[in-house]
Amino acid sequence: MRRRQLAVPGVVDVKQVPNGVAVYAKGFWPAKTARDLLKITWNDSKAESRGTAQLLTEFRALSRSPGKTVKQEGDVDAAIAKGGRLIEAEVCVSLSGACPDGAAQRIHEMGRRHRLRAVRQSVPDA
Repeated sequence: MRRRQLAVPGVVDVKQVPNGVAVYAKGFWPAKTARDLLKITWNDSKAESRGTAQLLTEFRALSRSPGKTVKQEGDVDAAIAKGGRLIEAEVCVSLSGACPDGAAQRIHEMGRRHRLRAVRQSVPDA
């Protein structure tokens, strides 16, 4: 495993560590070059197997359960009963940049509509 990686100029050592393989080098590019030469077969038997759709379903169910109150000011239910507005939104944040079910597009459209509404409200009647 190590011979090809150690032949890369700037690579100091290659070691197996508990979570994978570490390439020790004098800079990023030698380390990356040596890493790309590794032939590793990972054991995914204990890896997360749920997909995005299943996780999103579980997260949505959890969001409907009562959470832990960290700080409470005022009475939301009383404010809504007096005519206050309740605004609900679902925000999907994805490290890969892809949100399921078109959530990112819905959020973008919702934001665009609110900006347009705010612009219309700020323009005085002629």
